Amino acid sequence: MGISWLTNRIRLTILSYKSKDDTDVSAFLVRNAKVKVTPVKKALHYTLKVKAKVVVGEFLETTTHEDLLKTQDVKKLEQQAEQIIRTQILDGWKAVQHLKIDLVGIGNKIHRKSPKDWKRLKESWPDEIANMDLDVDVKVNLKRPGLFQSSFSRLLESEDD
Repeated sequence: MGISWLTNRIRLTILSYKSKDDTDVSAFLVRNAKVKVTPVKKALHYTLKVKAKVVVGEFLETTTHEDLLKTQDVKKLEQQAEQIIRTQILDGWKAVQHLKIDLVGIGNKIHRKSPKDWKRLKESWPDEIANMDLDVDVKVNLKRPGLFQSSFSRLLESEDD
């Protein structure tokens, strides 16, 4: 999943995650996301700046007892989704670094932006990838949270009463 995020190939996927205390589960549908990966030259090596934004995202289900009509409660759930995406991106990048293979196309971006740097880096490119840092910024905006005034599990609980 992390490589799909880093290559901007997320079109339709479902993220499911638990709350920090493992009491609530939520499922979030990502209909469209935009990810921009930019190599930034630092003093010693390049750093990758990753900006991921979920353009269209909707809750499918949540067992939270938060009031989804309150902005601060929706923000909590958005932050949880952002953390899941951030973790997936970091895991994908760790795999790239471990394999020392440029699956994301960073070398091409550096070559286009700064050919002189690329000429210097291309011989030691696998080691350069292994040493690159990642700066990840993720934004998730939930659409239509008011549709879930009561979660499915709470509706079932009230039906049993």
